[in-house]
Amino acid sequence: MGTGETATHGWIIDAYGDYDRDAMVLWLWNEQGAHRIEDPRFLPTFFLHAPPSELPAIRRRIEILDGVREVREVDRRIALEDEDPRPVLEIVPRHYRDIHGVAHILDSNGGYLDHRLFNVDLRFSQRYAMERGIFPMGLVRYANGRWTPEEEHFALDYPLPPLRRSLLDIHVDNPMGMPRMQDRLLGARVDEDAVDGDEESILKGIGELVRSKDPDVLLTDGGDAFTMPYLARKAAELGADLQLGRDPERFAERKGKSYFTYGKIVYKPGQYILRGRLHLDRGHFAYRESDFAGLAELSRLSTLTPQEQARLTPGTAITAMQVNQAHRDGCLVLWKKNRPEEFKSAEDLLRGDRGGFIFEPEVGLHEGLYELDFFALYPSIMVSCNISAETLDCPCCRLDGRAVPDLRYRLCTRRLGLIPRVLKPVIERRRYYKRMKGEPGPLQEVYRGRDTILKWLLVTCFSADTLVPYRFGEDYRIDRIDAIVDRYLPDRAGVAECRGELRVFGYDADLHPVEKRVAKVVKAPAPRELLKV
Repeated sequence: MGTGETATHGWIIDAYGDYDRDAMVLWLWNEQGAHRIEDPRFLPTFFLHAPPSELPAIRRRIEILDGVREVREVDRRIALEDEDPRPVLEIVPRHYRDIHGVAHILDSNGGYLDHRLFNVDLRFSQRYAMERGIFPMGLVRYANGRWTPEEEHFALDYPLPPLRRSLLDIHVDNPMGMPRMQDRLLGARVDEDAVDGDEESILKGIGELVRSKDPDVLLTDGGDAFTMPYLARKAAELGADLQLGRDPERFAERKGKSYFTYGKIVYKPGQYILRGRLHLDRGHFAYRESDFAGLAELSRLSTLTPQEQARLTPGTAITAMQVNQAHRDGCLVLWKKNRPEEFKSAEDLLRGDRGGFIFEPEVGLHEGLYELDFFALYPSIMVSCNISAETLDCPCCRLDGRAVPDLRYRLCTRRLGLIPRVLKPVIERRRYYKRMKGEPGPLQEVYRGRDTILKWLLVTCFSADTLVPYRFGEDYRIDRIDAIVDRYLPDRAGVAECRGELRVFGYDADLHPVEKRVAKVVKAPAPRELLKV
């Protein structure tokens, strides 16, 4: 559909930048099917800050670069604590694919220190959603090149599109006991329809089944780790035209990578994303824990498309929500965040890094006890106490700021910080869904999925060094949460069964002490970038 055609409405299920045509592509789903909408008017930009006296000379040097279309001087806020905007250069790349190359050149020209770059690494789909005021899985109207949301971004009750789903599975000859890329393809199945024959016939049959069924969601088990890369390799070897997405290109492949975290090197498989059709691996954390209802909730809040969000952590969703809020505030997002901690004396470290403390109870039988269940404790503290990077030791409250107990810190009392403004609606949403999932009705499972994913979203604000009393076998212990989980998942993220040996302490409805068996423990990778408070 072109930008000047008749109006249509529906749900945005996918969005991405077309690097060959320098245009944004969005897929709008409604009862008539999925519609491809192309917007060539969208121009992603990034910003450079330097001393105002140097900006004219820097601008002249940037304008002669081949990858630059235009440079203009504008005023923007470059830090959360800034009250007034500052002069910066807005750089428009000539082509979509030029944005990172030009940014690296400018970073190098500034000695990786003098030029501060902003909005470089924002995803194109997120940029477009923020600038157009829309969000994935949201109901919108599109007419004459303009988008109009038909529902509130943070609506509590909203309809979900009844997307058609199909499950893709393949059968591979595995003489070594586990399937390998070089093993022979023996067959495949899409839902209940099976395909066999030689490898080329099987690949052709998979493509025909997907085209005839035309699912909106293609489900796999281990799709990113094996199924999709295996099919892509087989199609390339045999010269077969295997199209699983709705766009002609086969896959939007993002290669796997290894990264260092918490003293370990972890491998993250590549991503195989389809265009116009959602490829969801049923093993992805968000989909596995909360089904499609929870994934759609997270996608709406973060403005990351369902395929992207399914492959990212809840912590990344919180980061994306912070970026969205900063954009609404007119504040740019720094590209390479290297803000160091301020110096702390030994006494400050001793006072501030004590972690949690659990009082030892008096042994015996006690009556008249009361249980206090804190709802979203750490996020609630951040909201109620206004804890955020820019509110800590702010210059406006040097004399009358809110003192942090036992520490030499103050919190702002004049303006609400970024983190509380992001977390408050999430806490309110979860409180609502937690109440609604207990009420019988047709939406009970939907509410349960939304409540579950918001629980994991708020867990990203929970400290892994909190101490927990528990029993492991016959031993009674108190350990950090991460130490307990590392017993089951020492070298990887995922979910592990506890086999009945792990129990924690609690109270029943009559306030009688009981041991609660832990069925599963979960470990998810932390986002690469965190806003440290």
